[in-house]
Amino acid sequence: MYTNRLTVPLQRGFSLVEVMIAIMVLALIINFGVPAMNSFLERNRLKSAAEEIYSQLQYARSESIKQNRALYMKFSADGTTGWSLGISAASGCTITETDANNANACRIDVGGTWVRKVFINSTTGQSYPDVSMSVNPDPYEISFDQVRGTATAGEVTLTSNSGWVIKNTLSALGHVKLCSPTGANNVVGYPSC
Repeated sequence: MYTNRLTVPLQRGFSLVEVMIAIMVLALIINFGVPAMNSFLERNRLKSAAEEIYSQLQYARSESIKQNRALYMKFSADGTTGWSLGISAASGCTITETDANNANACRIDVGGTWVRKVFINSTTGQSYPDVSMSVNPDPYEISFDQVRGTATAGEVTLTSNSGWVIKNTLSALGHVKLCSPTGANNVVGYPSC
């Protein structure tokens, strides 16, 4: 016996309604996710810049004590994202990208070898493109005393494009403190200034 069966082929794929719902959900995720991700990256660049300056301040102080001579740390900042710092055995060193062999360049003698100790966040090669720096007093050159580890007191303020702020405060005793002001500019994870 022969039976005639009608078979219905299986439907594969998505309906137009399902595709539209998936696109709307994806658009919402992108709409809220991208700005949050950009904000997250900007805050992390600010934190990295603050930690870099903190470590350079600690390094200069400890190297001054270790080498038993005064060391100087000079900042060049005008409140923009183009800023730099340098460590030297002489006051008034020159912070440049190309002048490493200049006798007045920011460099120190480490174990008989002259080491260039410069960090530059220039407009051509920014490590922290969203971060601007200002210093108080301006101009700011720190003198680290080799005997007591004391320093020229001052403050380095880093600000992101969105207005978050982290400060590196150096006391006359040579202690470095990272803090963030209270309010809307506060960066979570740092004590209040």
